[in-house]
Amino acid sequence: MATITDKSYFVRERFLPSVPAEVGLPTEAVTEYNGTLLDFATYYEPYFLKLLLGEDLYPEYIAGRTVEGNKWKAFDIYMIDPSIKDSCIADYLFCKYWTDYDTVAASGTLRLNGENPSRISYTARTIPVWNMMIEKVIKALNFLVENYDTYCSEYSYNYDGWQTFVWSDGYELKGNYQNGMGL
Repeated sequence: MATITDKSYFVRERFLPSVPAEVGLPTEAVTEYNGTLLDFATYYEPYFLKLLLGEDLYPEYIAGRTVEGNKWKAFDIYMIDPSIKDSCIADYLFCKYWTDYDTVAASGTLRLNGENPSRISYTARTIPVWNMMIEKVIKALNFLVENYDTYCSEYSYNYDGWQTFVWSDGYELKGNYQNGMGL
């Protein structure tokens, strides 16, 4: 299955030191752990979208996002912006990838830089990206709520997987942000 994001999205705050980010190339960079970002994205991209959209809307979104004039093209702008390489999907993948594939030491992530290894705090890397993703998820879910009749009405959309990312106080969506302690 082709993924929506590729390794060119892993720049700036989502930079993965073990993944070269040549623009436009497929997600095939091999990590030092012999796993590829493509393998990782193939699993976690659908997982993220199913959490966000549920089992009913997920296949409809995937099938419709590339069809010109399809209703999902309007929603797609909340998921991915190829012009500036921004994506809540890439944000989620980064947080999962950084957690799963980097060598975590007692006081952070160990990065070997020639002869001098340095430690990078896990929270310093993932929390800002997670919180940016939450902002994008809130916008995407608000779009679905505002356009409920177009996107969700044919389903009894009572799915609650989105609560992984946000919660509602009955009036508006609030983010499940992380603080400096990762909580």
